Amino acid sequence: MGYSSKNNRRPFEAASKAAHHHIINDPEVQRLMDRIYKPPRSGEIPLEKVTADFEPPKRNKIESIIAVDGGYAEAIIEKDFPSRTIHFLQFGALLFQQEDLARLDASAFIAPEDMSKLKNIDRIKLALPTKNICFQNENTLKVSVLQAIYEFFKNNTLGADKSLIDTLAWFLFRRYKPRYQRNEDDRKWDLATNPLSPNENSNRKSILVLEEQNMDRDNYTFTCPETGGKIYLTDIFRFQEVIDEDFGATGILGYLVNVIEHLIIIHIIRQLLRYQPDALKKVFFIKDGSTGYFGQTALLHKPMLDMLI
Repeated sequence: MGYSSKNNRRPFEAASKAAHHHIINDPEVQRLMDRIYKPPRSGEIPLEKVTADFEPPKRNKIESIIAVDGGYAEAIIEKDFPSRTIHFLQFGALLFQQEDLARLDASAFIAPEDMSKLKNIDRIKLALPTKNICFQNENTLKVSVLQAIYEFFKNNTLGADKSLIDTLAWFLFRRYKPRYQRNEDDRKWDLATNPLSPNENSNRKSILVLEEQNMDRDNYTFTCPETGGKIYLTDIFRFQEVIDEDFGATGILGYLVNVIEHLIIIHIIRQLLRYQPDALKKVFFIKDGSTGYFGQTALLHKPMLDMLI
């Protein structure tokens, strides 16, 4: 057995590998290795299969560029209790004109006044309890995290007259479609797990259907059929499935940042559709990181593809 030191307080000791050849030469291991698919290395893939010639359009219709990025940092709130942590999440969106970007690209030196042309749309922040901590009015970390996420979406508007959670409802229930095009499936969302279920084992055996007509339009909540409590619209992210009272909520951070970055872009698209629909085709969006949805949030790709089509 090997020993390692997280804080370099004792020397690292690797485990002995003297008997590993017995494993490698074992017939069962050899049969397993013969069945394993080994993806080809990059040098074995012809470039023409993964590349395409870029042909720029004769006339570039893009006039504005919006770049969205987010990140997080950990903070220990008690020096004598280092495992009690919170995380600060911050998100920002930058707006700049394509002609300004082309001018900067052609400049030998970038002056401060040139960089000032990059306009900051807004900056929003979220403080999230993540380990060995909870709100004063709550008993568990899970409930505290879900409440903090809900309040973040409800209270932030990015300078618009609608909040992020209102945009989330607009997105989930396909309100971007004309009324006559929305069907019954568009007006509901299947929630795989009930965050308020007292029995976590039975919680995963049935699907809870959240219908738009049953949503509290002021608070964006639903009544739990099991407990009578309030289920937040943001619970559709299903983070309740991976928050652990002992190990904390740090496992959701990457997925949460990804979802919020997407919702910021969707929020801006919604505002453009409301006030400047013709300008939307002239805007190019940049998101730092993947444009996909992963983990518990993976099903959000369905309304996203639906909206883009």
